Amino acid sequence: MRNLFRTTSFRLTIFTAVLFLVFVIVTFGIYYWIAVSYVYQRIDEEMVWKIQTLTQEYQSGAFDPSDPDLVEPGTYLLLQDASGRFIAKILPKESDVQRWLSQLLPESIPMNNASKTFRAKAVLLPDGSRMVVASELHDIHVVNEFFGEVFVWILVSIVILSSGCGVLVSTITLRRVGEINLLARDIMNGHLDRRIPLRGTNDEFDRLSMNLNLMLDQIEKLMEQVRRVSIDMAHDLRTPLTRLRQRLEGARRQARCMEDYERAIDNALIQNDEILETFSALLRIAYVGSGVDRQRFEDVSLTDILETIRETYEPITDERKQSLFSTIESGLIVRADKKLLIQMIVNLLENAIRHSPAETQISMSASRTTGGVMMVVADTGPGVPEVERDKIFQPFYRLEPSRTTSGSGLGLSLVSAIADLHDITINLSDNCPGLRVTLFFPTTSTCKR
Repeated sequence: MRNLFRTTSFRLTIFTAVLFLVFVIVTFGIYYWIAVSYVYQRIDEEMVWKIQTLTQEYQSGAFDPSDPDLVEPGTYLLLQDASGRFIAKILPKESDVQRWLSQLLPESIPMNNASKTFRAKAVLLPDGSRMVVASELHDIHVVNEFFGEVFVWILVSIVILSSGCGVLVSTITLRRVGEINLLARDIMNGHLDRRIPLRGTNDEFDRLSMNLNLMLDQIEKLMEQVRRVSIDMAHDLRTPLTRLRQRLEGARRQARCMEDYERAIDNALIQNDEILETFSALLRIAYVGSGVDRQRFEDVSLTDILETIRETYEPITDERKQSLFSTIESGLIVRADKKLLIQMIVNLLENAIRHSPAETQISMSASRTTGGVMMVVADTGPGVPEVERDKIFQPFYRLEPSRTTSGSGLGLSLVSAIADLHDITINLSDNCPGLRVTLFFPTTSTCKR
């Protein structure tokens, strides 16, 4: 129960109830003022009518001061002639009220300053006589009692209903939050496959649960990637480290001269550089995946970048007896980190060069298209099987299970990370033969926010 009263929903309910109570009090006060004003107005109208009636009777000579029905109960009369002699005197028992009525001067607006239980009006007749009519405020007391009782009941009802609503809403809220807390503890205990159940109401809790489930899906996916990368990294690094140890042990047992030691050291340095390159690639992927400083994004010429890369890699393809072609439209501008964009294109091109045999034709093309710029890197090499295309961007994934060729399997992972940072869409398709990699640079979104 103590936790129940501490919930935000309970406090908001009480706060809303207080605001509603203030609104009720203000509205109640306005209605009370209108009701009291109406009762006073009705009393004044009755006194005016009574004075007019008595005045007509007095002036016509039909006035009988001894008539017991001269005024109704609750109404009082005081009539004096011009000399001050009392012609009629029907007054209440209170002496202070009698004195007040006797001293009341003729006035057009009834005043109630001298008594809280009476309201009076005095008039001066043409012959110098003075008439005073007073009325008890019984109706005002009835209105006060009625409004007082109604206000008490309204106040009690608001307190009870608001407290009940606060408890009910807080209970429902605590139940839903409790489910999320239990699930969070299960996840912290290692059950990453648990998800928050949805009730189908599409309320704020369902939408929150849906977003949390999506977040948990992403976390589980990232954890699985970390686990897979850790296993692949351990597997990929164990082989070169084992080979390095074997070469060093072989050099220690078999080396007979300084040249043998130098050769062993050179091979060890080459092997060490490959390991360091693997770690450098992992660091680059982590750097790009964390979201680099987007202030470095600028409008860069994709045309100039592709032309420079083509000129740089033409001698390499010629040396490998491959052909490099390009069809690049002029004036192509994209917004990106220039260094990362160059790294992505170079990785794609080197991947095509490395994994294609001689006589392979490699092409780069770029042109404007609806909604952005399209770039294609294609080759006529062995290509990638369709079932493997979704896996080649995974860290350490290689089509060659034996892993006899050089490389860490991280080049295309870096390509995927850079493309995701720039909101570039990558599509792999069959080039018949070979592989065709299509990149779409949107013009409306330069990078992920």
